[in-house]
This record gives sequence, C-alpha cells and structure tokens, in this order.
Amino acid sequence: MSFKKTVCAFDFPARLSGCFLRDGALSPAYGDRSVGACPQWTTFAAYSFTAGRYFYYADGELYVSDDGTHYSKLATTDGFAPFVIEDIDGGATRVAVITGDRAVICKEGTFTTEKLPHALDCGAVHCGRLFGGKRFTVRWSGSGGLLDWKEGIGKSGSVTLDPERGKILDMKVFAGKLVVVRQLGLTVLSMYGSPENFSVVITDTDCDRIFKNTVQIVGDRLVFCTRSGLKVFDGVRITPFKTRHPMSEPTCSATYAGRYFAVCGEGIVCADADGESCLLEVCPGALFVKDGVFACNGGTVKRLTEGEGVYKFVTSAIDFGTARAKTLTAIELDGVAELRVDNGRESRVFENAGGIVRPRMRGQAFTVTVKSGGRISRLNMTAEVTRGI
Repeated sequence: MSFKKTVCAFDFPARLSGCFLRDGALSPAYGDRSVGACPQWTTFAAYSFTAGRYFYYADGELYVSDDGTHYSKLATTDGFAPFVIEDIDGGATRVAVITGDRAVICKEGTFTTEKLPHALDCGAVHCGRLFGGKRFTVRWSGSGGLLDWKEGIGKSGSVTLDPERGKILDMKVFAGKLVVVRQLGLTVLSMYGSPENFSVVITDTDCDRIFKNTVQIVGDRLVFCTRSGLKVFDGVRITPFKTRHPMSEPTCSATYAGRYFAVCGEGIVCADADGESCLLEVCPGALFVKDGVFACNGGTVKRLTEGEGVYKFVTSAIDFGTARAKTLTAIELDGVAELRVDNGRESRVFENAGGIVRPRMRGQAFTVTVKSGGRISRLNMTAEVTRGI
C-alpha cells in the first residue's frame, strides 16, 4: 500500500547561489561582466565622481585610471592602506587619497602630494574639518580642512578614547554625528562648532568584534559585520540584522540602491533591507561603486549586473516527512531549468526541464539542484510513499 504526497521545495532549507528567494519565487540576482582592468592584487578601489577617476591600491602601490582600463602608478604607500575623502579648498572640491601621513590630492584635474603631520588609518570630513583616527586617538584638522593643522584654540586638536572598545577601525558621519567604529563597539562624537564644544556622546554601543572595512550607511541605518553576524545601528542602539546567508570573515563592503554588499570567504553576500540575501560565487579583492557595484578580481574589473546570470538552488535532503521508502514520481516547475535529482546513491540530470518532470527514482530522501537564468515561482515535488505494515 502507498500514498502520494506533494511538497513545495521552497519550504525547506536550501543553498542559494546567484539568486534571491522572495515571495515564494526564485529570480537571478546578479551576473558579472568584465568592463575594465586593474592591478592584479587590488585590495582597495574607489571611484571619485568629483575627480572623474578610479583609484586602485595593490601591493603597497597606489594607482589611478581615467577610464577604468588603463592605469598608472601615483605613489608608494609604505604599507598604509588608503582611504578617500573630499573637502572644499578655495571654493573648489578636491579629492584626497590618504595613506598614512601622505595625501595624494586631485584638484581641478591636477595631482599633488602633501605630507600630513600625523599618520591616519581612517577618516571622514565633518563640518569642514578632517577627522582621522589611529589606534585610540581621534585627530581633527582646523576649519581649513585637509591641510590645516595649525595648533591652538579653535584649530586642530585630538582626543584619546578609552581603550575599552578597542582600536579605531573606521569613521562615518551618520545622523549628524561622527561615529567612530572600533574593534568592540561604536563611539559617537558630537563635533559641532569650535573644538571646546566637542564631546563624546554617552551611548550603549558595545558589541562583539567588528570587521574593518565593513561599515556602510544603508538608508537610515549604519550597517556593519561582527563575529556573530550583521548588525545595524539606528543612532541609538545596535541590533542584529538577520540575513539568509552568513557573512564569515568579510574583508570589504559596499552599498548601492539600498543594498549592502560584503566580500566574504564564500563570495559576495548581498543583503536587502528586509534581510533577504543572495550569494555571488566570486571572491574579489575589492568593491567600489560608480553607477552600480564593481568588483576587482584578478586584474579584471567586473560590473555586477542585476537580474542576470545563471543561478543555482540546492534543496536539503527532502524525505516527505517519513523515513519510509518512496518513489519520486514528479517535479513540477514553471520556467526552464536544468534539474539534477539525487537519492543518495545515484543522480539523474534533466536538461531544459519545464512543466512536469518524472524522475521515477526510488529512495528515502531526495536532493534537487536547479540551475536557471529565469524566474521560477513553482517547484513542487510529488512522491509515492510506501505505507508500513
């Protein structure tokens, strides 16, 4: 004796690569197209709209490109990883790539190199001043910006933070405040007016270890990665941000069109505001944003193209609620895909499958792998289950 049972494969745990599973449907997330070139071992990249140029960092060297394909060396950084800021000088916007105590400045198409009085690991421009951090110290320039480091009342200065939250990793201007991202939490600074009015805002913003280069402003939230997963800061408190995919050992990040991207050990994880996420199986050394998200991978610049690419969806082993022997009689799907069905002993592949596929495979549990480049909103599996006696 036997009975038939139908289940929806989307209702079970699965591994997703290159697709979103949203509202009961699979759809391609991003493909990648080669659009340019960069140094082979690029670990930092940025595009400046003000300068109209690309900046790359690889093996201690800083490079610039006008077109994203041809690049030339700008400077040797002595091992200091760069960060980019923009400020105003004489009514004109200038872009500076800062590496330690050196600033490579592009203003009105001309490059100059200036030495700063202090080496900085990160920084941000706030209220006309450059704020920079190294170890536990926050330094600020005078109101003249990047190169104004004259000391005195109302001019440049510094504050050393308590060591409890660890070393400074990054800085972001968020919700009108300067947020100092540290190894074990956030320190919020109120830096308005003259330095005598600067203050540390008392906040409950401790957390587990934060990964450097993962902090981004996404909408009205500050998003970053920690050892225990993604977190968000709303200006008051830090809370977990659950996504479908974990973000293990992230190395860099980007944000575009309300989505957060992080390069992790498995590839690029992209998360939406609702927590739905996808995994792109490419592991670049750097990400940057222009009119989309771009990845520097092995000397090639790739553009992440939304809604394109072949994705893969792999179900867990589905036993239809019983360990009894059964026959997988049908798989129903809308759309076209390559299906691979595995019963733990053997597998069958159905190319260009669509409608109803009849595997007629015997086993206790079945794993189905779907490869497709189009939307699939139905993936139902039917088995004939043997009744016990």
